[in-house]
Amino acid sequence: ALLVLVDSAPLLFVFLMAGITGLGSLASWRMPLARSAGPVNQPGGGIGLKAGWRVLCDDKLLRMTALGLAAFWGLSQLLMQDVVVHAKSSLHLDEMHSGLLMASCALGIGLGCLACARLSKDVIEVGYVPLGAFGMFLFPFLMTSESAGFASTVLCLLLTGVSGGFVLIPLNAQLQHSSGEQTRGALISLSNSLSFTAMLMGSGAAYLAASTGHNALDILFLCSLLGLAGTVWALREMPLSLVRL
Repeated sequence: ALLVLVDSAPLLFVFLMAGITGLGSLASWRMPLARSAGPVNQPGGGIGLKAGWRVLCDDKLLRMTALGLAAFWGLSQLLMQDVVVHAKSSLHLDEMHSGLLMASCALGIGLGCLACARLSKDVIEVGYVPLGAFGMFLFPFLMTSESAGFASTVLCLLLTGVSGGFVLIPLNAQLQHSSGEQTRGALISLSNSLSFTAMLMGSGAAYLAASTGHNALDILFLCSLLGLAGTVWALREMPLSLVRL
C-alpha cells in the first residue's frame, strides 16, 4: 500500500523505510539489559543447540509448545500467500486494497496479543489457545463464501489476526516459563527454527496447491480445516485448559 501511495516518488519510500528502521534501532537502545543466563565469558555457561534439542524432545510440554508455535506460523504463511492471490483473482482488488487486506491481519495480531496479555494479567492462560485456534478456523471459513466482499474479508482477516494473538501469547509465555535459565536461549532458537521451517512449508504448500489446479477459495478452505485440526489438537492436549476461563 505504501508503494502505491508513493508511486510517483519512489525515493520517498526508500527514505520512509530507512526512517522506520532508524526509529526501531533507537528504540532498541532503551531496552533494559537482561541478566546473563550463564557465567559471562566462561565456557559451558549455557548449552548448545544439540543439547537443547534433546531437552525439547524429552519434555512433552516444551515439545508441544514449540510445535504449536510452528503450526501457527506455518498456517499463517499459507493463509497470507493465499490472501494475495484471493485479492486479485476473486475480489479483483488493486494494489492499494490488497495491501489493506494484509494490514488488517497484521493489525489483528497486534490487537489480539494486547487483548490476551491484558486478560491473562500475570497468569499463563493456555485456555486461550483452543479459542484462538477456533477463530483461525471460523473466520477463514467465512471468507470462502462467494458472497464475501472487500469489507467482510477485511473484517474476517482482522478477527483471524486477533484469534492468532490469543494463540501466540500463551504459547510464547509457556515456552519461556517452562524452559530453564540454562536452556532458555537454545530452546527459543530451536523453536524459531521450527517456526521458520513451517513458514517455508506453508509457502510451498500454497505453491503446490496452486500448481495442481486449486483456486484461492480452495486454499482458504484448507486453511480453515487446518485451523479446525489445531483446535481439536489443542483440546486433546489441554482438555482442562478451558475450565479456568
